[in-house]
Order: sequence, then C-alpha cells, then structure tokens
Amino acid sequence: MLGRLFKLFVLSFLAYLVVSRLFSRGHRKTLREVFEAVAIGLLVSSVVFVGFYLAGQRL
Repeated sequence: MLGRLFKLFVLSFLAYLVVSRLFSRGHRKTLREVFEAVAIGLLVSSVVFVGFYLAGQRL
C-alpha cells in the first residue's frame, strides 16, 4: 500500500514539474511546441516499451 502511494506521489510530482516547466512565464510556448513535446515523449516511451517487450521475449 505504501509503495503504491509513493509511486502516486512521485508521478504526481513529476507531472507537476513537467506542466510547470512547459507553461512557465519564462518559457512561453505555442500550442504547436507543446504538442510536439508530447508527441516526442510518446514516441520515446513507445520505443522503450517495445525494447522491454523484445527483451522479455528473449529471456
């Protein structure tokens, strides 16, 4: 139970940091730049998960 709460806290904190970084006054981004950042993040995460899947198949 404490492990799940800790994971939730860490994920919430990271999400807060990402959102505050993207939408801070010093870094005003256009909507296109925000969507590009999200798209790149999704592509990187999909490559990581495919790598984990392939590593699991070989083990």
